[in-house]
Amino acid sequence: MRDPERPNPAREEAIAQVMSMFYNMDDYTGENLPPLKEEVISGVLRLGHTMQITAKSKSGKSWMLAGLAVALANGGMWMGHDCRRCNVAYFDTEIDKDSLFKRFDDVKRRTGYTERTDNLHLCPLRGKVPDINEVAAAVETVMGSGDAFDVVVLDSLYSFETGDENSVGDMRSLMSALNRISACGCSVIWSHHHAKGAAGARDVVDRGAGSGIFGRAPDAIVDLTDIAIKPDSEEEAYLAEHFEGRRVLPLRVSYVLREFPDPGQQSVVFDWPLFVRCPMLDACPERGSAAAYAQAGNAANVAKNVDRRVERDDAIADALMRCARDGVLPTRANVYERLPSDCSESTFRNWTKRGDSRTSYYADEDNMIIHE
Repeated sequence: MRDPERPNPAREEAIAQVMSMFYNMDDYTGENLPPLKEEVISGVLRLGHTMQITAKSKSGKSWMLAGLAVALANGGMWMGHDCRRCNVAYFDTEIDKDSLFKRFDDVKRRTGYTERTDNLHLCPLRGKVPDINEVAAAVETVMGSGDAFDVVVLDSLYSFETGDENSVGDMRSLMSALNRISACGCSVIWSHHHAKGAAGARDVVDRGAGSGIFGRAPDAIVDLTDIAIKPDSEEEAYLAEHFEGRRVLPLRVSYVLREFPDPGQQSVVFDWPLFVRCPMLDACPERGSAAAYAQAGNAANVAKNVDRRVERDDAIADALMRCARDGVLPTRANVYERLPSDCSESTFRNWTKRGDSRTSYYADEDNMIIHE
């Protein structure tokens, strides 16, 4: 047991280090406020901060990252946000080198960036599975050599994980390595996958798989969640016409930002290889949300009511033919008498009230059954 009176240099050094981090607020207010770091993505991310893009697997996260990297390297637009022209390092672990080059060529051509881009550096790492600390060391070496990255992109984060993604301790170590990269003065952007199940049923900050640290550590979260499109709706017809029958993925973009006000949700469509903003879908709910379940329930009820109306119409049409065959007038009483279905007279009277939507037949002022 350590003698409490005995000096502990390590403890004293730690205390001194913490005490040196205190600042007097009066020295840093008003005109003395230090300048904020530059925005690399306007209204979303600052230089030296971290950002996570979350979405379900195979929903275009890597294509979104590629589009963002190209926009940053060219000082263009991304998802309606201005991007500062940056020196970008892109570490990819998922596809081989040739496919990676082809992916970026596709994105550049579709976005119209055809000029030479000397400030976008691709690092294909498929099969190499580097430790995140090795990446941090490489970035530190580059930054110390006189060159400088403004943005480091990691696709995808799970490939750099060195422990259990559900362990707070393991993922805190991972986030520390990411912060080590950002401490060099560059922003760090990565992609992360949704947890299993319908993401729309959870808060945006809790949609990423694994430890809750994924929702708390980044300075910015950009989330992509499926939109529920109602069958035979105006939105479905719009997508079929506007995208000429191509298979597209409608998504809702949501933000959780530490430094900026929420810019609001956006509706987009992943039309390979680009994401296209689509305000036409703004009223559609996110898949898995309470609104989506209500919409599905309403659609089922509508379909059920249509089926019932068809059955009732068929029964009344059959009764009318029997009236004609028997040579009697198609009064409400005569038609009811010949109905093949089992219903009460009061129910049939309700079916045949003028303006009632349950059948296409009604009784006129002479009490004759007429087809609308």
